[in-house]
Amino acid sequence: MAQPLFLTLAMLAAAPAWAQASPTAMQDLRTSHNALEPTAERSTAGTRTTAVSSRLDPQITITANRDTIFGSLEDLRLTVKRDAAGNRLVVTVKLEQDEQWLADRSHEVTIRAGDTIADLTISRSEFNSNVTRSGDVVATVDDIDGYETANAKATVFVISQEAPVVTFGLSQESYTFAEDVGRGSAELVARMVPGMPRGVTVATLIATGGKDASHPEFTATSGEDYEPVSGGLMMVEGKYELENGVWVGRTDVILSLLDDDVREGTETFELSLAPIPELSHTDDAQLLNPDGTACGDSCRHLIHITDEEDIPAMELSVSPAEIMEEGETSSTATLSITDDVKSFATDQVVTLALSGTATKGSDYMVTPADADQEAEDYQVILPVESTSVEVTLKAMSDDVNDPDEKIEIAAAVEGKSVGNMQAVRIMNQRMELPRITVAANRDTIIAGME
Repeated sequence: MAQPLFLTLAMLAAAPAWAQASPTAMQDLRTSHNALEPTAERSTAGTRTTAVSSRLDPQITITANRDTIFGSLEDLRLTVKRDAAGNRLVVTVKLEQDEQWLADRSHEVTIRAGDTIADLTISRSEFNSNVTRSGDVVATVDDIDGYETANAKATVFVISQEAPVVTFGLSQESYTFAEDVGRGSAELVARMVPGMPRGVTVATLIATGGKDASHPEFTATSGEDYEPVSGGLMMVEGKYELENGVWVGRTDVILSLLDDDVREGTETFELSLAPIPELSHTDDAQLLNPDGTACGDSCRHLIHITDEEDIPAMELSVSPAEIMEEGETSSTATLSITDDVKSFATDQVVTLALSGTATKGSDYMVTPADADQEAEDYQVILPVESTSVEVTLKAMSDDVNDPDEKIEIAAAVEGKSVGNMQAVRIMNQRMELPRITVAANRDTIIAGME
C-alpha cells in the first residue's frame, strides 16, 4: 500500500497551482476552456490537464498597422507582441499571399529582453510592382515552446493594378508673382485613379535654379531675388479629399521673394520637381506635367517675378526750348533719374514718343540712332551705370516757307510713362543781320581842291 501512496504524493507535488483550486473553481475553468475548444478530446484527466495548461501559456499576437495597403507604394508594418516581458525571444513570422508580391515569405523578429513587442517592416520596394491583381497577405507566427500562438494572425489586403495608381505634379506650367508680395505658392496636386478607397502618400524632390554661368537664360539670382529651395515635399494621406468621386490631394510649395529698391523688370528662375526613388520608385506613382505628359527625370516650371512698382522717379527736360530752321540749331532732351534710393539693375530701353506738328526726318533729325528701327517710337538705351540719357533734336532747313512747328516729347520705361511731356519749337523766320552803310557828301569833287 505504500507505493500507491508515493505515486499519489508525487502527482500532487508535480501538479500546477490551478490543480489545487476548489472544485467550483476547477469547474469554472474547465467550462471556460471547453467553450474555447469544444472539439478537443477530454477522455482522461491527463488530457484535460494538458489542454488547460496550454490555455494558460502566455499569448503571442501579431497585428498590422492597417488592413489595406497599396502594393509597391506603402510599407507593410507588422507588430509582434507577447503578454508579458521576459527573456530575449526570437519569433518567426510566416507570410502567405494570394499573389506573388513577395519573394521572401519568412522573417525572424527579435523581442528584446524586458520588452513585450517588436516590429517587422516589409518595405514597399520588396513588393513586385508587375503584379496587377489585388489580394490578401496573411501573417502568422510559428509555434514557440511555452507560448500560445494559435491566435497570432493578421490579414492585410494588398491593392495592385495596372499603373499608375496615383499621378502628381504642379498645377501650372509657370507662375507669376509680384516682388513686393514677399512670398508665392505653387500648388502640388496628386490624383488617385478612380475606384481607389483612399489617398496614398507620395513625395517629390524640389529645387530652385536661377541665373549662373551654366544658366544664363535665367535672370533672377538666388539669394538676391528669391530664397533658394531644396529638399523633399510630401503629400500625405491626410491631405486627400474626395472630388467628384476621386481622391485628390493638394499642398503648396512656398517660395520666398526678396524685395529691394532696384528696378529689375520681370525676372525668371526655375522650380524643378523630381521623384524620390525610396518613396515613389515604380510607375504606380507617376510625376506628370500639367498637360498630362510624363516629366522624365524631372518636371521644370518657370517662376516669373514682376517688379512694376519699383521704377525710379525720373524727369524729362529739354534745353533750349526753341531751335531755328535756318542754321539748323539743336536742342537736347534729357531723361534723368531723380530718385536717391531706387535704381535699375540692368540697361534700360527708354522709349520716346515724338509727336507734334513737326515731322521727324523732314523738319528735324534725332541722334543717336534709333536703338530699335522696327519699333513704332524712337528708342534709346539708358546704361545701368548712368543716371541720365540725352537725345539731340536738330532742325532741318528747307526751301518751304512753313509756319513755326513743334516737337512734342514723351518718355516711357517698360510701357510706363516717366516724367512730364516736353516740347521744342522750330522757328522758321529768317534772322535779319545788322547792316553797315557808306555814303559820300557829294557825287563830284575837284582833285587837289576838294
